[in-house]
Amino acid sequence: MVRKQFGWWRDKQISMVNGFNFQFKKAIYKLDFTLLFVIILSFLPLWSFVRPGIFSGHDTESHIARLVVFYKSLSEGNIIPRWAGDLNMGYGHPILMFLYPLSNYIGSFWHFLGFSFIDSVKITFGSAYIFSGLFMYLFGKEIVGKNGGLLMAVLYLFAPYRFVDLYVRAALGEHLAFTFMPLVLYAYTLLIKSGSDKFLLLSSLSLSLLILSHNAISLIFIPFFIFYLSIYYYFHRSGNKNIYKLIGSVLLGFLLAAFFWLPAFIEGKYTLRDILTKDAYLSHFPIPAKLLFSVKSIGGFDDMPLEIGLTNWLLVISGLYFLIKTKKRGLNYFLVMLLELFFFATLFLLSRLSLVLWKNITIIQKFQFPWRFLSMSVLTTSLLVMQFYMQNKKMSKKLVVFLSIVPILFSFYYWRPSVYLTKTDDFYINNYQGTTDTGESSPLWSIRGMEQKPKSTIELIGGKGLINEVKRTTNTHIYKISAKTNIQLLDNTVYFPGWVAKVDGKNVPIEYQDLNHIGLITFNVPKGDHEVKLEFLDTKVRKVSNALSVIGFLIVFAILVRQAVLKVEKLRKASEFNV
Repeated sequence: MVRKQFGWWRDKQISMVNGFNFQFKKAIYKLDFTLLFVIILSFLPLWSFVRPGIFSGHDTESHIARLVVFYKSLSEGNIIPRWAGDLNMGYGHPILMFLYPLSNYIGSFWHFLGFSFIDSVKITFGSAYIFSGLFMYLFGKEIVGKNGGLLMAVLYLFAPYRFVDLYVRAALGEHLAFTFMPLVLYAYTLLIKSGSDKFLLLSSLSLSLLILSHNAISLIFIPFFIFYLSIYYYFHRSGNKNIYKLIGSVLLGFLLAAFFWLPAFIEGKYTLRDILTKDAYLSHFPIPAKLLFSVKSIGGFDDMPLEIGLTNWLLVISGLYFLIKTKKRGLNYFLVMLLELFFFATLFLLSRLSLVLWKNITIIQKFQFPWRFLSMSVLTTSLLVMQFYMQNKKMSKKLVVFLSIVPILFSFYYWRPSVYLTKTDDFYINNYQGTTDTGESSPLWSIRGMEQKPKSTIELIGGKGLINEVKRTTNTHIYKISAKTNIQLLDNTVYFPGWVAKVDGKNVPIEYQDLNHIGLITFNVPKGDHEVKLEFLDTKVRKVSNALSVIGFLIVFAILVRQAVLKVEKLRKASEFNV
């Protein structure tokens, strides 16, 4: 009897072990080892991140300083931080309204978890690089299979300009945009193929994240994106419903990001942007030879390496041969043609031959630096791998190895920063005094940047009275005033639309063109005891933009609820069927 019970128990254990082994083997089978390999490769150029401190690039300290003021505003309850109260020698600055907020939201998340501001910026840089390769692999895998996805990811990760953005320029916004360009293409490809609501959400969210990651790169990418959608939809259209979802997804993506891009576009006229960027491009056309070979430097813009990459050039040449040789004008042909056209359009905009466009099209001037278009060369040359796979997914192993190893070896020299900073968070919290830009976000009626700190946050510049500061946050300044006569006050804050002054709850006019205090807030207070309050509020443009984004989030929520209801209904019908 005991032996039978033991035998039953043993058989049960063997059955459980076999079941576990089956599930384990099934999980291993599903595991995408190529994806893991891409992730491991993406860690290689980040070895210097384990050092204390942070690499010194052109914009490194600017990003840390911006994160400090962004997080402070966020922690004060401002969901959309727009005013950098501690920058510009303490006079404040509207830079947060005009420079890509996504990197600061991500950095704020890491700082909230307990990382220093410096480490939060490093983690944002590193994670953006890793996810850029991951998303490019997923996109490549979707259209040309695993091997093609691997090659695309390697070329995308190890293009020389990626390390210029990372270690030389420390251009966090552009660096982050590289993460979302392939994700946008991946999500919209899935939406065109399936028409599923979940891919509608993924595509609209990915587009909004790209817009929030960098203004200029988004504008550079969107024309290519529109042509890609048009071509891919034409060859994969599966009914009229998908076109409405496609258009709806694009509109939803812009709605979600409207809180940033719409005020930045409309209220940019109140800044020095158009004055300072008008002719900035003239001195930043790269020498053509630099596109073939460059020497790394962390000096000024003119010393930067701007080479496109050996493998990338080979893919461009082979793509031209493919177009000449191919007689069948299908999806593959038109996509390769699109990539070649945009690559050579990039080369044209990088050369002085395009001066007539730069001089006459003001929106191009806002990009400031012609070499910024190299971001498109990185994307297009990486995607040119598809010419080998879309008709025949088998490819010579030697060619796969060559195209994988060459970009890694030839970019090895760029994998390290030239200089490392050893400053602590305390410097950026208490001692950093700049504006974090070159003045293009400064108000039109002020100077590019204040040169010394104010004597105090508020000053009596007319009449007699006493001032007592009650509260001062990023967006709110409150004072108790005892005026013996009618007085004039100077709040040492740079004026920008949105600042209002109230005396005992009633608005009073603000003057910001006093010749003795150009660009600063001055106003009058009558005799007596008063509470004075200055607030930075949303203008009509910002309120409308916020409302548009709220509408976008409500649409996302409605789609999620609809998906949940449909899923519950499906489960209910399945249970009824089983009964």
